[in-house]
Amino acid sequence: MTPTVLTSRPLRLVLAVAAVLGTQAFAQTPTAPAPVRAVPPPGVQIPAGDRAELEAGVIALGKDITVAKHNLASKPDMFALLPDVIIFHKAVDWALKYDEFFDVKQVATAKKLLEMGNQRLSELKAGKPSWNGATGLVPRGYISKIDGSVQPYGMVVPDDFVPSKDITQPGLTKARRLDFWCHGRGEKLSELDFLNQRLTSKGEYTPPGAFVLHLYGRYCCANKFAGEVDLFEALRNAEEHYNIDRSKLVVRGFSMGGASVWQFGTHFAGKWAAINPGAGFGDTKEFMKLGTTPDKPLPPDWEQTLWKWYDSKDYVSNLANTTTVAYSGEIDGQKEAADLMIYSARKEAGTPNPKMGELKVVAPGDGSSKAAEAHVTGTAPGCGDVSRHRPAGAAQDQGRGEAGSGESGGCRGEQAASTLTPRKCISPLIPSSTQRWIGSRSREWTRNGSEPM
Repeated sequence: MTPTVLTSRPLRLVLAVAAVLGTQAFAQTPTAPAPVRAVPPPGVQIPAGDRAELEAGVIALGKDITVAKHNLASKPDMFALLPDVIIFHKAVDWALKYDEFFDVKQVATAKKLLEMGNQRLSELKAGKPSWNGATGLVPRGYISKIDGSVQPYGMVVPDDFVPSKDITQPGLTKARRLDFWCHGRGEKLSELDFLNQRLTSKGEYTPPGAFVLHLYGRYCCANKFAGEVDLFEALRNAEEHYNIDRSKLVVRGFSMGGASVWQFGTHFAGKWAAINPGAGFGDTKEFMKLGTTPDKPLPPDWEQTLWKWYDSKDYVSNLANTTTVAYSGEIDGQKEAADLMIYSARKEAGTPNPKMGELKVVAPGDGSSKAAEAHVTGTAPGCGDVSRHRPAGAAQDQGRGEAGSGESGGCRGEQAASTLTPRKCISPLIPSSTQRWIGSRSREWTRNGSEPM
């Protein structure tokens, strides 16, 4: 596999150094290291006139933001919304600074984002931030406690959302379910592109009456490290503007995003009403096929020890504390993620010579995506509402039957036949016997011993 290096952004620099050092450390001979592919790739050249216009727009908006920080300091409600403006400035500024225009068509996107930034700033100055009570697609931002940077996220606000009369406060009365979406691998997913998506697409799932929060996750790191903290910081920020029911939090994602869901699900299981990983990966060794061929040797023991920080299979017992619905393409290599997690659960439960996973093949049509939606929302026959699976404040649910099995308000995975191909697989993850055993010995944890959210 060609090694990759993350470039341009400050957070990527640390990983880039690690990647280069790793290449040198595992070289078999003192020959020159293999060529390193830059991630993200270099951008395209945009017309000089457009670049000059955008640079002038960035400078002007930046100056206005600086003035607004001073003028709004005495108006904390308005001051707190400045990150919702800064996200647009930063996205265009960084695209120019770090050569992250990957298509000339993105020039129009950049101009649109600057226009939105100026519009929001004008509304803030007038004390009338319309987006704070808007429905539909609402890009937002927050200031991270990690490094003081402004980070974007995208909200999908249901049409029946009614904000408080005080537009700076969360919506009245009705606390709503919230689904997180973890995006897949996208080497060209700059903040410019991410914000454009959050202005044009609701995404894969929009459960009726629920909020959806699309995570940027610090670019393309499968929500590791700062990308993991991004979820909790985005949630805290969203709660300042929306009434969110913490007993109905769902985490979803596909491919690299599916790996993120396995990670969040196993490391913070008690916080989710359900997790819905699509494909992805749950470990390092099997996913990378390390130790299988001479050109893929196992790394030193110390590195394998570090895998345990994030390898989800090592924390599979925590899934007793939530409802898990996994899905994948029938012939997708990343189906291995759910197979491995089922195997790990059986092994930890003491099953002799456990089999690899056996995702049930469901007839698509209503097939995997919609079947998964049915499991999580409780719209399929026999399904209960997600709140029944995890009451508010519940840390464990010992003795619960197989997740989604029909026991304790679940539902089964079979769906009506259809002609869609390839078929997809979906499965309640943990066998009931395993679930009862591991429910009494959960080792859910936080790395610093503190409440993450």
